[in-house]
Amino acid sequence: MLEHLERLLHLRGNFNFDSSDNFIRCFSHIINLCSQAVLKSMLKDDTAEHYSDTETDDATASNESDAGPIQRARKTVAFVRKSGQRRDELASIIEQGNVNQAWVEVQPDNSQVVIFLKCVTLLPGVKTRWDSEFYMLRRLRYLREVSVPSTFFSPSLTDTAR
Repeated sequence: MLEHLERLLHLRGNFNFDSSDNFIRCFSHIINLCSQAVLKSMLKDDTAEHYSDTETDDATASNESDAGPIQRARKTVAFVRKSGQRRDELASIIEQGNVNQAWVEVQPDNSQVVIFLKCVTLLPGVKTRWDSEFYMLRRLRYLREVSVPSTFFSPSLTDTAR
């Protein structure tokens, strides 16, 4: 492909391009770099330079007020995902809310309609996947109706057996 580009540029008078010394980045890689730059500019105080779906920082960390919404979302997802008991409890809360018809959606005319949520888990944001932040935030938005009891954040809901 670069040889073809070199020939086209030579036909247009550009003799400085050498196909053996140049390369074209993968389009997906460019999208990833651009989306990471946009996300970085949106963060209020994102102290985590590197993050993945295996981070185990608690969502209730002391500097929570300094973190921007994306960082808080990451910490919340990591907090739930790091414990099998927390994931099970979240699924139980969703199922119980469906049984009790606890989830409602407000319509444009301010009427409320009962909705049933799918029993889904939270998705992590992964730095090397440009769309993972979008899917993480979309899943959190989908589960916005779910309110978890304060016992959900209890130290007893930890996964010690791995």
